[in-house]
Amino acid sequence: MQFEFWDKFKEYAENNGTKLRLRKTYPQHWYDISYGSSESHISLTVNMQSNLMGCEIYIPDSKKLFQYMLANKAAIEEELGYTLEWMELEGKKASRIRLSRDAEIEETEEWSKYFIWFLTNAEKFHNVFGKYAKGKK
Repeated sequence: MQFEFWDKFKEYAENNGTKLRLRKTYPQHWYDISYGSSESHISLTVNMQSNLMGCEIYIPDSKKLFQYMLANKAAIEEELGYTLEWMELEGKKASRIRLSRDAEIEETEEWSKYFIWFLTNAEKFHNVFGKYAKGKK
């Protein structure tokens, strides 16, 4: 089901003229998208057990990048138009900056609205976080 979900999401995004660089889909709970930073990427996630989906900046190994983004939190959230969950993940190398919502992925008739949400937010993340990733010293 995860493979079908991401495959149909990719098809939806391509048919709607996205400028995102979409990669091959796999049967996993996440789908990663590059946004111009070698230190982080956009990760779209679906959690079928907790009925949540998310759009996040995943930073695997740069607390410095997370701190830089956090220092610009107010401007980033203002530009995006919503509040994010800022997760430094103490004791771990990785950090996350996430937006999430309820979703029942098993309900295939709901997929079109989930695709709209993912594409809208992934494009916003790409545009907004892309500027900050390029500006990081």
